[in-house]
Amino acid sequence: MQNGVSGWYARLDRCLDNREQQIDIWLSTWEKSLRSFQPIAALLPEDWPTLPANLLTDPGHVLDHLLARHDAESDGRSPRGAHPTPPRLADAVICSEMRDNLVNPKKPVQQSNFLMSNLPPGFRQHVEQLNLPKATQDSDVNDDDEREAVEQNKRTLSGIPLPVADTAAGGGLFHARLIRRHADAHEDADPELQKEDTRRFFSNIQLLDVDPLVVKSTKLRLLLESIRHELVSFGPETPGKISRKEMEALLDEGVKQGDALQGDWPWASAPELVLTNPPWLRIKDRFRGMEDGSQLRKELGERLRSLTDNGVPRFSTMRGNVNLYRLFIERSLQILKDGGRLRIIAPDSLLREQSSHPLRELLVKHHGWTHAWAIEEANLLFPGMTQGVVVLGITANGEAPVLNLHGPITRADLRREGEGLSSRVPVFQLNEERWTSWARETWAVPRLPRDRVERAHTLKVLDRLAKLPRLSDEEHPLTPCRLP
Repeated sequence: MQNGVSGWYARLDRCLDNREQQIDIWLSTWEKSLRSFQPIAALLPEDWPTLPANLLTDPGHVLDHLLARHDAESDGRSPRGAHPTPPRLADAVICSEMRDNLVNPKKPVQQSNFLMSNLPPGFRQHVEQLNLPKATQDSDVNDDDEREAVEQNKRTLSGIPLPVADTAAGGGLFHARLIRRHADAHEDADPELQKEDTRRFFSNIQLLDVDPLVVKSTKLRLLLESIRHELVSFGPETPGKISRKEMEALLDEGVKQGDALQGDWPWASAPELVLTNPPWLRIKDRFRGMEDGSQLRKELGERLRSLTDNGVPRFSTMRGNVNLYRLFIERSLQILKDGGRLRIIAPDSLLREQSSHPLRELLVKHHGWTHAWAIEEANLLFPGMTQGVVVLGITANGEAPVLNLHGPITRADLRREGEGLSSRVPVFQLNEERWTSWARETWAVPRLPRDRVERAHTLKVLDRLAKLPRLSDEEHPLTPCRLP
């Protein structure tokens, strides 16, 4: 962990080793802080270690760490390997799927007094070309259609697609960041309009987690985040704010305990958007250190393989040493409505490892795999992590003519506006014909360098190598002759 806070959680464990009590004290202190307008650090128990300054600004991030350590210990892993989703990455992922803000009318573009005729002809032509895409983009947005979608509860005025779900909620980070974005959009809006849109948002959230402690903590965390951003009041309803009692009722409906992999989706309406960072955990590593861990792992694997929906296996891509994040990808696409979007954070081994071939083929042949954000230096985002990270963008039961491969992405490239990424990030459009030639229908995604010259050279090498025979081909000179 960066910024000198790596030892705080370990010191806290020495003061109080009960994780449930740690979480309960933290959440209750956070609520006291909101009520009394005092900093959390001044209200924590005296025997707790001094809270570093870097942890003062976002109480939810501390909760994410505590819950991640709780999950690791529940699975038999070391809490040192617990890596919650960084808020900066969550913001960028959310931004890439947001729709236009309809809360305030668009401000007219301020015209410059500088005359275009004063520019040389070559410069005028270049400026006109730069202005063309913006004008085209603005004309593509139909406000009437978008407002009709708001009335049908398909989106909020603040631009959030509805319903919005998380199949492995953790501490509810994605929805907590959506709350912040929703509040920012309504900053100067009419209070009654804000209240109505807030009801619309929280009436269409769907968060599911298997752990009762996580579910309880997530409900309180989202309540406190809403109070913090002045969407909910502590007591009765006030201008611009819904009451705490109403909010708690909405959270009871929107945050539930259940197993997304093995159970049914407990909501009648299919989500339009799923944002999730599921456990990166192999079945063989589940229940590690437990006395009957071997038997529990065997039973879990058998149950997952035997699950069917209308006679069809629920998980058709279970191959080899199964990692749970692969199952969450397949299950999330089943839960989504047709044309709904999945944004999921996963290890970048998914892009190349042989055991993920069936899953990649499913994404290409039966869904619309549109985006892949490649974050190779993941240790700058997830302190202590050595494995790369990929953010997938997939349209359920859709089509994708190309895969937009963004990266390599650094921490500095993540944005809270636009498409979520800096314009400096290189993008390569991988079409199916070239993809098939390179990977021979294993749908492996190559790792491309960021430098433009190196990237061009790498693409030429890949195209040249794709034409050569491989050891697995019958015509390769080293392949043994097959007798009839």
